[in-house]
Amino acid sequence: MGNPFIQPQLTTTFELTHTYKNWLTTTINHSETNKYFSQIFRTEGEVTILTQGNLARMRNTSLSINAQLNPTKWWSANVSGTLNKRVVKGVGNNSDFASDNVSFSANANNNFKLGKGWSAELSGNYNSRSADAQFIIAGFGQVSAGIAKQVLKNKGSVKLNVRDIFFSQIINGDIRYQNVREHFKQSRDSRVVTLSF
Repeated sequence: MGNPFIQPQLTTTFELTHTYKNWLTTTINHSETNKYFSQIFRTEGEVTILTQGNLARMRNTSLSINAQLNPTKWWSANVSGTLNKRVVKGVGNNSDFASDNVSFSANANNNFKLGKGWSAELSGNYNSRSADAQFIIAGFGQVSAGIAKQVLKNKGSVKLNVRDIFFSQIINGDIRYQNVREHFKQSRDSRVVTLSF
């Protein structure tokens, strides 16, 4: 169902970033959003309605760390992580729309120079359990890898890449509204094999 009464949300953000010797970056962020915009479930009789609407407020505080690493001459890596606290206040005293959650995410990208024109990549990410108003999302992540070879006197390259090797980027979640509890599972075609020249 549409909602002709939606109003704009307004976010105020404060951010402080520090970089140490061009390899380690730390960021602290705090934001406050009024009339926070979200999907909303409600029931009318035996009918469940999914619509969009404004909630009272969302407060988000995060700490992020990003590191550029070179363990060896043939291995370079970018590693990052974010710790996040999100508090959502519902409309009025309606606890169906309120949530208070601490979550984290991590990401790693590795590049390997194997010699004789060969190179490889290995990456992965993970998102922990999180909550946002009526939605609770279970933790999920994925791992990807690739290998490449320079050809035609380094004027071209052939690359084989596999995304989401273990087919683990499946989102499981729960929805809470009024006296209703629902569970959902989203499984997309996230495992993809690519051969490129």
